[in-house]
Amino acid sequence: MSFRFGQHLIKPSVVFLKTELSFALVNRKPVVPGHVLVCPLRPVERFRDLHPDEVAD
Repeated sequence: MSFRFGQHLIKPSVVFLKTELSFALVNRKPVVPGHVLVCPLRPVERFRDLHPDEVAD
């Protein structure tokens, strides 16, 4: 399975968590130690476009 973050293709090897609705990876340039990105599997333009179950996930 391939993952996308915007226009970027994410290698499965950097994804440390995957659910039915989202995936998580460590940011290449973390703001603080432990900073991670949690991304929806479904492409959306804005956070407000996410469904409630995607936000909760």
